[in-house]
Amino acid sequence: MVPVSVSIHTDVSKMKEKRKAQWRKEEEDKGGRRKRKEEEEEGVRIRKKRQGRKRKKKEQDEKVGEEGKRGSDGGGESIPGR
Repeated sequence: MVPVSVSIHTDVSKMKEKRKAQWRKEEEDKGGRRKRKEEEEEGVRIRKKRQGRKRKKKEQDEKVGEEGKRGSDGGGESIPGR
C-alpha cells in the first residue's frame, strides 16, 4: 500500500508543479504583453517627437530660405547705427 500512496502523492505534486509552471508562464506573458504595450507607446511618443522636430526644422529652413531671398534683393547688409 505504501507505494500506491507515494505514487498518488507524486502525481499530485507533479500536477501542482505543472499548475505553478503554467501560472508562472501566464504571469510572464502578461508582463511581456504589458512591457510590449509600454514599448509601443514609447515608440509612438518617440516617433511623434521626431516628426515634430522634422516639422520644426522644415519650417525653420523655409523661413531662413525666405529671409535669404529678401536679403539678396536689398543689396547688402544694413548695419544699424552707422
